[in-house]
Amino acid sequence: MLARCAGRFVCDCRGVGADWEPAELRRVATALLGGFGMVADPADLAADFAGMIENAMGKAVADVALRVWTPHGAELHFVKQVYPTRRDLSAAGDADGDPPPDGPATRDYPTGLWGVERRDYHLCVSVPAGRPDQNMLAARVSLVLPGGDVPEDEPLAVGNVVARWTDDSAQSTRRHPAVEHYSKQGELADSVQNWRAAYEGGDEGAAAEELRRARELAEQTGSRMISRRLDRLMDPVTGAVLPKKDVDTADVKGLDTESSESAEPPATIPLPPARARTEREHPFPVSPPAHRSGAGAGADRPRAGGAGRAVRRDRRRAAGRAERAARRRPRRGPDGGRHQRRLPGAQRHGRPGDQRPAER
Repeated sequence: MLARCAGRFVCDCRGVGADWEPAELRRVATALLGGFGMVADPADLAADFAGMIENAMGKAVADVALRVWTPHGAELHFVKQVYPTRRDLSAAGDADGDPPPDGPATRDYPTGLWGVERRDYHLCVSVPAGRPDQNMLAARVSLVLPGGDVPEDEPLAVGNVVARWTDDSAQSTRRHPAVEHYSKQGELADSVQNWRAAYEGGDEGAAAEELRRARELAEQTGSRMISRRLDRLMDPVTGAVLPKKDVDTADVKGLDTESSESAEPPATIPLPPARARTEREHPFPVSPPAHRSGAGAGADRPRAGGAGRAVRRDRRRAAGRAERAARRRPRRGPDGGRHQRRLPGAQRHGRPGDQRPAER
């Protein structure tokens, strides 16, 4: 049933009180690209519902897709949304046609509705081995707005994932700080799930070990909400797991629910800003490059399709006028002859020397 409903509407899910199972709501929210939360006190349901409506009204663009292109020989292992909520998109990818397993291939992953917000994504791609200091385009990631009545999908942001080979073990074993941060968030969620399984199964030793591990990861990643939940499940002096009779069921459900959310990376971790589609330098994260608010990677608003096309049309016209003016003003070269200046940007607008990738 969820598969039939996917893509038709977005569904936000709430667990009210303590008589519900987080895994069931998480599965529904993931399939229908909605939010997932808990309302411990039924008296707070009206306020929570009003917040959901306000959030839905703030969405400006629908049906945005994360498009991942991989070249021949590359294998895409997973695609995940890691902020603000953790969501594995790998199984939701819609391939263009029936591509071979080793590429080239283009896959679209639905992301639902967008407003003024930021989302981070994590993907894993393997490529054939190369020589030291050799670079290879491992994937191209873009946010696209399906065209509908226009022939071509409207791109909102584009970035390249570039593989670089090295014989320096220090470089080959080092991970980007943002990837490290979100990987630990995934480990935190796994620890919470393992703790709950051991806790409800009566294995106190395993439960205590997983809870201490979760507490350590929560502190490392700055997950304050989860840290506060953990404080209610552990003895503040000894650090031991409290017996079941002293634990509120709502805290168990709340910890399970909040483990689906990610804490934002610390400000000390550099995140590249969103760029226009003619710039190819930000493999992680992907955010629409229109409205900017706040500092760093900030929240961004996807642009409407018509506005984006108008901007590019004006740029092409301006580039054409500049090129024609340059041709009318010949200047002497180093050899004393006269030669024409050619605008470097002309290659981006379909003029002689156009080097657009073939897959476009």
